[in-house]
Amino acid sequence: MATRNRLYKLHYLLRKKGNEVNVKDRTVYRRAKLLPAIEEKWMKELIENGYMVGNNLFAPLLNNNS
Repeated sequence: MATRNRLYKLHYLLRKKGNEVNVKDRTVYRRAKLLPAIEEKWMKELIENGYMVGNNLFAPLLNNNS
């Protein structure tokens, strides 16, 4: 289990690289399908601490006709 300071550091590093971190829901949205090795390592560390990691690449389109 990572310490609280380590989790905050991971949040900071991932946000700095362009990923979206939601602490309240314990989710991380990746910025791309393939990430550099260091970012993959950070993601795995968060997964080990109960976070869900996904991507927004296949989100439904907004309906702008209404």
